[in-house]
This record gives sequence, C-alpha cells and structure tokens, in this order.
Amino acid sequence: MSQADHDPALYGSSFADVYDNWYPPGDTGALLECIAAFTPPGGRVLELGVGTGRLALPLADAGYRVVGMDSSVEMLEVLRAKDPESSVEVVLADAGDPATWPAELLRGDHDCILAACNLMLNLSSHDQQRSCVEACAGALRRGGVLVVELDDLEPPAERGEGFALSTALGSDPVVVSTEYDPESGSVLGHHIELHPDGGSRVRPWRVHPVGTDEVTRWCEDAGLAHVATLPGFPDPGAAPGTPRTVTVHRRPTGT
Repeated sequence: MSQADHDPALYGSSFADVYDNWYPPGDTGALLECIAAFTPPGGRVLELGVGTGRLALPLADAGYRVVGMDSSVEMLEVLRAKDPESSVEVVLADAGDPATWPAELLRGDHDCILAACNLMLNLSSHDQQRSCVEACAGALRRGGVLVVELDDLEPPAERGEGFALSTALGSDPVVVSTEYDPESGSVLGHHIELHPDGGSRVRPWRVHPVGTDEVTRWCEDAGLAHVATLPGFPDPGAAPGTPRTVTVHRRPTGT
C-alpha cells in the first residue's frame, strides 16, 4: 500500500462500532492534571483524532472549551450520540492534511492542542506528521501548548510480521495480524474478529511509526519550545508492555 492509497478515515471506519467496547475509557485524571498544569479550565482545547470523545468529553466536563477533529464520519457520529448537549464542537478534517482544516482553526487562538493515543501514528507518513506539527504551531495562541502522546514502538523492520490472538477485546476472539511495508515504512495490520457462527469481520488499520526525538525536532523547527517530557497517560486500550511518552511544547509569548 502506497501513501497515495492511504485512507485517513480507515481506522475510524474499521473500529467506530466497537471502539468504546474494546477500548473503554480509563482513568483520565492524569490527562486532566497534565492539561491543567499548562492550561487552566476555561481554555480553548483542540483535540486531534477525537474519535468517540473518551478524552474530549472529560475535558469539556472539567470546564474546557473543546473542539474535536477527526477524519472519520463514523467516529464523530458516535461522539455526537454520546454528547446530546454538544459540549464538544466537532470538526470533520484530516489532521495530517492542514488544507482540510477549517480556517477558524488556524487563527492562532488555541490554548492547547492535544494529539493523544495513536493520532500521530495514524498519519500516513513523516511528511504528514510534520505538516500536522507545523499547522499546530500556527494554530496555537502565544503561550499555548502542543501536547503529543506517542507509543514508543520498536523499529518496524525489527517488529516484522506476525499473528497474535487477543481474548481481551469484546466477547469474541480476535486475531491481530501485522505486516511491515518497506516501501512506505508503515506497519499494516488487521484485527480479525472470529464469530461463534464461523463468520468473521476483518478490521484493517495502518500506522506509521515516529519517534519522540523526531516530533521534538519538528516542533522546534516550527518555533515551539520544549517544556516537558512526561510518562504516557493510563490507557487500558494500549498494547501491553508498550511504553508511551508525552511531550509538551509551547509557542513562545513573543512570536
């Protein structure tokens, strides 16, 4: 699969109907503490890859003005159903393609932009990941922060290909297959849900690994200053044994 073949809505169309069941919200206390340390309640927060709102809704409940962006219509439909009062403003756009962002998101008035869980990994290439960081730098107000959480994955070539049986997702067994694509540098995968009647459901996904050092370099190139590196937020949906890192970068007050 080449970069041109990549569908930014692939993950959402594959997992929206089971996401909250397979990956229930964990303790969001650490996330709220992290955001509050840099942005007090009442601030304007943009979450990229908002999904079903498992982070955005607690942020809104804590008093933040939250905008949630996602490239998946299906994910945003689930969020809207959970949020009848529209406490989270939803935007359909591709985080990796700033040309799809509404102009009002690029005015430079966000106090915090959050890219948590696998948002960065779900972008199709380093070019898209870097473009996302650059757009975020321009969308922050002076003094605003970009908070990025990353899985610290081993290099794709070393990860290789394989199959694993997961019994912790939903009620039916799920086989997870992975394959490294050397042409694109991405890892292609499938969650294969095995039903009791002998049927199955294949849920494809794709990630493009990126390291904390690369994201930090892109942030600094975009004029953001590194202010903190923290442990990742607790997440019951994270792969066991996969460490996560949170980096915080600030737009200087004078630029």
